[in-house]
Amino acid sequence: MKPLIQKNENIDQALLGLEGVLAELEDLYGQKREIKDTVASLPVPGSFGSTHRKFVEALSKSLEHIHLLIEVKQRQSRGEDSGRDRVLMDLRRAARETEILYQASLVAFKTAAGWEDGNGRGAASGGEAMDASAYFTQGMAYHESGNQRRAVEELAKALALNPGHEMADKARDILSLEFSLRLLRGERLLAEGLLADAIDELDSAARIDSSSSRVHLLLGQAFFESGNMASAIAELNLSLKWEPESTESRFLLGLCHMRQGQADKAAGSFRAVLERQPNHGMAHVEIARIWAGKGEQERAIDAYETALKHLEAGQDEIRLEMARVYRNLGRLQKAREYCEQVLGERPKDQEVYHLLAQISLDEGDDERALEAWSRLLDIDPNTRLAVEARGAIQDKMARHEERRIFMEENLKSATLLRSQGLWTEARTRLARVMADYPGSEEAREAEILLQQIEKEQVIEEAREGVRRSFQWARNWILNGNHEEAIRIYDEVMSEYPNTPFFEEALRLKEDALKSWKEKGTS
Repeated sequence: MKPLIQKNENIDQALLGLEGVLAELEDLYGQKREIKDTVASLPVPGSFGSTHRKFVEALSKSLEHIHLLIEVKQRQSRGEDSGRDRVLMDLRRAARETEILYQASLVAFKTAAGWEDGNGRGAASGGEAMDASAYFTQGMAYHESGNQRRAVEELAKALALNPGHEMADKARDILSLEFSLRLLRGERLLAEGLLADAIDELDSAARIDSSSSRVHLLLGQAFFESGNMASAIAELNLSLKWEPESTESRFLLGLCHMRQGQADKAAGSFRAVLERQPNHGMAHVEIARIWAGKGEQERAIDAYETALKHLEAGQDEIRLEMARVYRNLGRLQKAREYCEQVLGERPKDQEVYHLLAQISLDEGDDERALEAWSRLLDIDPNTRLAVEARGAIQDKMARHEERRIFMEENLKSATLLRSQGLWTEARTRLARVMADYPGSEEAREAEILLQQIEKEQVIEEAREGVRRSFQWARNWILNGNHEEAIRIYDEVMSEYPNTPFFEEALRLKEDALKSWKEKGTS
């Protein structure tokens, strides 16, 4: 059994120094698989069973790690980059999660087997001693030679085996320095957007001090920016475990839940932030976004207004979001006002002009929308929004041409039908123009023409009745009853004002009055 343990340690040492030759990785995987199978098949006493199972479990997890690394190398050999960074991140995280289990179970296994006394020293029963001093010595040698990664690994093993060793304080000083350096490098790499490298450095720092809230926060941020929400949430929960009042960790945890589409969980995190820091402007912003996403636009506006009171930077972006919410509420003038405020600070913001075009369309003002799109194109004709704007302009111009042809044809048809006395058909054509393009110049022209047609139709339909009334009036005059004739003319004038009937009735009335007067003097 003991040779198997030693062989397994030799494999682990080889893995630590291996740069990634696929054939060697596969060979080591096969050797470790053989060790695991052999250890798992060994008969053990009942009192030794728990330790034996833990050691087999640790060996199994170690095999999974090597398998993941082989997968990365196979993808590289095929020229496939997709998913490589994600597998590497998972590999590093899994290795860190199981390292303690593996080391602890290994020591427990050796101790239970009588090979060590539990403090890293060889047991009195004999066998090859596994002295912590050797790890301290080897770690210091690596430190002196500049191989700090190996130094950290060896010194960490030594401290785990014998934390009271005479070299322990110096080892802790080295580990503390290495922790600080790796933390600083990780922060710098994260700021530069080199996420995989940042995770590597921060993961190394976490191996030295797993109780550092700051390290877990930065790892959470790196995983968040790389799109690995599950790992980000795990790291942020660890950060909160060591620093429960951290508003930074709680806020980022809320963003992770938002990215996962879990708005209620996210809201809980943001409210927890505000309980501890009521003036946290971005927490108010995220609450506003959650309300907006749920259709609670008025509540969103209230939260945005509160956020503006506490934010010094980023107010323009918040005002642009508020403009969108006001547009959703149908308060278009308010939305336009917020857009104008943003343009005062960011006169070349294409997003604002895009939103102004949408607001103008909601208002039914195509000309104003076209103007906003044109300004957007003047800023940069090659962006995604510019492509959309160009398509919208072309679509609007095509629609304008279709509208022009449509309305021109209908107005011409209505005029022709009017001349033929087909008033119902003419009115149908004009009503179509007014319904399809309300508020347009052509619609106003159609309305005027419709009013004229309605008047003409009234006149034409009344023409026969008026003609008979005039005939009755003439008969009364012939019979000498001028008074009755004048009454008829007054009725026509009253019923048909501003028509040719009125003018003719007025003329005939004046003639009747003149005839009546002459008759009275004769």
